[in-house]
Amino acid sequence: MMRARLNLSRVRLVIALWLGAHVLAMAGEKAAEPEKLAIARGRQIYLAGVPLDGSPLAASVGSPPMGVPASILKCVNCHGSDGRGKAEGGVIPANIRWEELTKPSGSGAGGRRQRAAYSSKLLVRAIALGLDASGNRLDPAMPRYHLTHEQANDLVAYLEVLGREADPGVTETSVKIGVVLPPAAVTGSAQAIRGVLSAFARQANEQGGLYGRQLTLAFVTAPGEIEARAGAIRDFVEREQPFALISSFVAGCEEEIGRYLEENKVPSIGPIALYAKDKPGERRYVFHLVAGLAGQGEALGRFAVQLPELSHAAALLVRPESDAGVGAVTEAIGKRLVDAGWSAPREVPLGEASTPDWAALLGSGDVRAVFWFGPANGLQEFYRAATKAGSYPFLLAPGPLAATELQSAPPGFAGRIFCSFPTLPSDQTSAGKSELLKLTSEAHVSDGSYPRMALSSAKLLAHALRQAGKEVSREKVVEILESLFSYSTEQTPAVTFSRNRRVGAEGVHVVGIDPRRKSLILPSTWVPLN
Repeated sequence: MMRARLNLSRVRLVIALWLGAHVLAMAGEKAAEPEKLAIARGRQIYLAGVPLDGSPLAASVGSPPMGVPASILKCVNCHGSDGRGKAEGGVIPANIRWEELTKPSGSGAGGRRQRAAYSSKLLVRAIALGLDASGNRLDPAMPRYHLTHEQANDLVAYLEVLGREADPGVTETSVKIGVVLPPAAVTGSAQAIRGVLSAFARQANEQGGLYGRQLTLAFVTAPGEIEARAGAIRDFVEREQPFALISSFVAGCEEEIGRYLEENKVPSIGPIALYAKDKPGERRYVFHLVAGLAGQGEALGRFAVQLPELSHAAALLVRPESDAGVGAVTEAIGKRLVDAGWSAPREVPLGEASTPDWAALLGSGDVRAVFWFGPANGLQEFYRAATKAGSYPFLLAPGPLAATELQSAPPGFAGRIFCSFPTLPSDQTSAGKSELLKLTSEAHVSDGSYPRMALSSAKLLAHALRQAGKEVSREKVVEILESLFSYSTEQTPAVTFSRNRRVGAEGVHVVGIDPRRKSLILPSTWVPLN
């Protein structure tokens, strides 16, 4: 009996200790929440110059002081994402990492001014009034920020962890990369992308990884239903917490996912998308390797106005009845044609509720060019009407949407069909071909455009991670990528990014199609977009 009581007492003691530890842990977590929120708010001010709530933040700079929005003079511009400072315009900003700020600096030698160590209060004074820890005036190039008491404390909270805070997906030994694979309906692409990226990661890890960190991959398959796609991708990112996404299928939900990635500062390199928007002010964290539909439409328009057979031609712009994004693309093509002296083209919506009267449209023989951005399965009806009318206008379309269907055109369209491709196998270097062949062989998958684009995305991220070094961060990777000029992935056209550019390739291939041989007519015409 005595032993049973002792055992029961021990059980009660263990339970009490466990509950106590659990309560303490929960209390610690609750206490840490306000600090995490303060750091998040301070990070936003440091990186964007705008508080999380979007309210305006003012600053002043120079002597006499001139008022400027803080979003123009954000801290990261001069001090960098790691706080070490980067020289710009003859000004050498201070290293503002906490371990540097909290110790005295300067010896007086070489004209360098001495100052005392900063405390939190003295740092707030420096940010607001431009006085260093010893009361000396800071350089007039250092902005004075008009912060509330809470905003100042938030910014200091972030500076205390700046350079020591690991981004999601990064540990001392690994970097996790996320990949959203195409849905099953895109036959064979998911297996090819997964195989090539897995082989690339194994190869990088066998060679020592990136600064000792191993690449780990997390995969998810995008739902076939577009309506469910954005939610599934958000759930994946929040569950897996990857450092970045590469070669991820976001077609159909580009806008929604672009906003989400921007808000959460998740870099996305080489997304598989229809709309590659060159708007870094809106989508700073999204890097497109090659042109989307807008770039391809621009290239087809430029190509068409150079064809002597189509001088001042009448044209049709075929688009889906309900896709506003494609409508914007065809509208831009129409403007280019009108600017080149063509008559205003007619837009033709195509869908279940919009069935064009092709006999009426083609019967007069006036239409000499058709830009096809509508559903590819509508081409067969168009072909039948064209054959019946004996009218064979020039047909121009994006290859990724309709290349297969274009090859089944009637013989009357010979010499009159052209399609665009953002990249072709001819963009590969000999070394690039060997590299891809090795990876696809190891993964037991076939090569093609999906593996080439996936490998290019992985190589771009690996390059940025190597350049970032041991102290890697999302912000640093973005800064490295947006400084790339004519970088060769050896698989695609050279890519160039900048603060004002987020579509890497500077042009599009336009290729003729031979409907008799059902093949492309090479070589292609490279149409520059810059």
